[in-house]
Amino acid sequence: MLFRLASYLAILTVSAPLHSSAFRMVTYNLRYDSKPDNITPWSLRRLRVAEQLMSEGIILAGVVPEVFVEGFQEALVRQVHDLAELLGTDWGWIGIGRDDGIAAGEFSPIFFKKSEGRLISNDTFWTSNTPFDVSRFPGAGSFRICTIAYLQLKSGNRTAFTYLNTHRDDQADAQRQLAACIVRVSKLSRQTNLS
Repeated sequence: MLFRLASYLAILTVSAPLHSSAFRMVTYNLRYDSKPDNITPWSLRRLRVAEQLMSEGIILAGVVPEVFVEGFQEALVRQVHDLAELLGTDWGWIGIGRDDGIAAGEFSPIFFKKSEGRLISNDTFWTSNTPFDVSRFPGAGSFRICTIAYLQLKSGNRTAFTYLNTHRDDQADAQRQLAACIVRVSKLSRQTNLS
């Protein structure tokens, strides 16, 4: 269980204290859409995921503290599109497929509530030796990416913040260590730019 917790990483960098405009952020491992090991297929799980999100107050207006940002792991493009449809038009999202930088392979998408915040910019990098090219770390089981959203609250103190979402490799400890370092450097770099 500890390994699993360490493998999913969502980091927040805030430019100013949130004070009373606090909000929750969540991250979910969706399990990619495949049919091994008698796992329930995504076509049936997607409705349960939507029910879970609604039961936690994620898409219900007025719930305090309200979720404003969601990160997902192991989402294939059809799962991302399903989530966009299920969450509705008030939610925007960013992300790319890790295998080609477009739509192939798993995404680590970030969804955000458009009525609560504004997307300033976004970026993606690979947690490999060549982070700005579609690439896999030597010995890693898969390509791995980190999706970054630079957001600003629309109300209150209009706090700007950075949200990083990644799913580290399950095969290569060296890749997990490199990913943690790259994410940390990216977080610190953005934090300095926001100050």
